[in-house]
Amino acid sequence: EKVRSRSLAMQKSDELREVGTLLYNELSKLGIEKLTSGYVLMDEEEKIGWSYGINPKTGKIQEKPHGLRQTETKVMKDITTSWKKQERQLVIKLDQKETVKHQSFVAERTINFPMTKEELLSISPERLVVHTFNFNQGYLIIVGSDALTEKQQATVTRFTVAFQQTYTRFLDLQKAEAQTREAQIEMALEKVRSRSLAMHTTNELQEVVAVVAEKLKDLGVIFDAGGVILCTYFQDTKDVLHWIAADDFSYSGSYLVPYFENPIFDEAWKSKIQGDTYFSKEFSIEDKNSFFEYAFEHSDYKHFPDEFKQHVLQAEHHRLTAAWSKNSAILIPSFTEVVPSKSDAEIVKRFAKVFEQAYIRFMDLQKAEKRARESQI
Repeated sequence: EKVRSRSLAMQKSDELREVGTLLYNELSKLGIEKLTSGYVLMDEEEKIGWSYGINPKTGKIQEKPHGLRQTETKVMKDITTSWKKQERQLVIKLDQKETVKHQSFVAERTINFPMTKEELLSISPERLVVHTFNFNQGYLIIVGSDALTEKQQATVTRFTVAFQQTYTRFLDLQKAEAQTREAQIEMALEKVRSRSLAMHTTNELQEVVAVVAEKLKDLGVIFDAGGVILCTYFQDTKDVLHWIAADDFSYSGSYLVPYFENPIFDEAWKSKIQGDTYFSKEFSIEDKNSFFEYAFEHSDYKHFPDEFKQHVLQAEHHRLTAAWSKNSAILIPSFTEVVPSKSDAEIVKRFAKVFEQAYIRFMDLQKAEKRARESQI
């Protein structure tokens, strides 16, 4: 009843983790306390099971789910087969050798696993018993040294039914959040479209750039002080023009960056030329520093504030994310370890398409202004 009540009280999908903690605590109170337990959600391809469970080292719920590779060993294949058949439960008893093999696999091949092989083996029983209890989207898992009694198995089966109801509510919340998020994205894109259509002179492009930067930041897609760069191109050259909007306007404006050989420049151009729509890559500190040291001296980047230059050169990470269009691109440089999610990537690509239309309007205005000057002459 506590699990049901907590699931009904969920207002956000990320509260599912709290329900997982409650699930573990309530099972423990009933005497079902093992090395670890939790729930596993199968991915769409049915190759990875994302486990939300207890860290066996700390006894606390994990901050991030870890990805169990469901198709690489007999144990994991048996668990996957049982889930696909929607069997009520599965019990796997491992001998000493099989236990070492399985736990080594879990530690070495699991995505985001919080322990080394040696750490996991040091707290594992000599012989492991794995229980899984299936529901539509995944399974509850209990791992320990002893098999559950029939009464305990019946209890966990009832918890599995309760968790299925919880997960149904989670999916409903996730759907509602996705609809709200989509409305926010479309509203932000409409702001960019409206400002683009309101352009009457080429001088106003910087204002469009500012709106793009503001809306990407509002949506949480700009990750740090690297901000956002709207990049435009020239014919028959790899030189680029970077349009930048800074929060404090200390370095807002357009910056010419002539092409020079560097892995960052070269990898970005390679991606664009081969027709990619999206690019995201982590570069070494050496590549980062060689790029920016040259740019700070030989391009308009030399006009950047000294404080920002020092921040860039002292950063220990550099990732460049980009969405390409024919005449323009959106670049998001990041100096942290943050990796854009799939949803972030889709948002950047959508903004790139809208900015491309704005830049096409800008080029049309450029031609009109040129004709007007020539007629005056």
